[in-house]
Amino acid sequence: MDRPRICFVSALFLVVLFLLLYPIPVSYAQSPDTSQLVTLTCTGSPCNWGTSLSGQALVWPASLGPLTNRLGYTASAGIYLPASAASGMTVSITSGTVTMYAGLPDAASHRVLATLSSGQSHLITGLAAGEVVSVQSGNVLHAR
Repeated sequence: MDRPRICFVSALFLVVLFLLLYPIPVSYAQSPDTSQLVTLTCTGSPCNWGTSLSGQALVWPASLGPLTNRLGYTASAGIYLPASAASGMTVSITSGTVTMYAGLPDAASHRVLATLSSGQSHLITGLAAGEVVSVQSGNVLHAR
């Protein structure tokens, strides 16, 4: 082998080795293109918002360990992503407007992390242990 080819093969080997040792984290919603209609049903106490309510939200893949329980309610899908999985994740909105919330599952309210519109992204940081993140919208949203 000539010297340029040896250098190229060596560089390629180092890139492949780096990617194997330090994979690029990729996280996505279960339906990465579109939100889902999610229903919260009162299954405990307190139920401050009535017996049930529905809205559009991103549903996270089961592999990330999303929760379905919040403040006496059980969601029809895993929309509450634990801080351990959400920290460092970037959520990008391709259409619609969303609000990202964070807080403890049993807290009466969650703080707004960001309000995003089409073309905007947000890096999730500053979460405390035990907090969860949800991405909600009044309308169907598209994210990646």
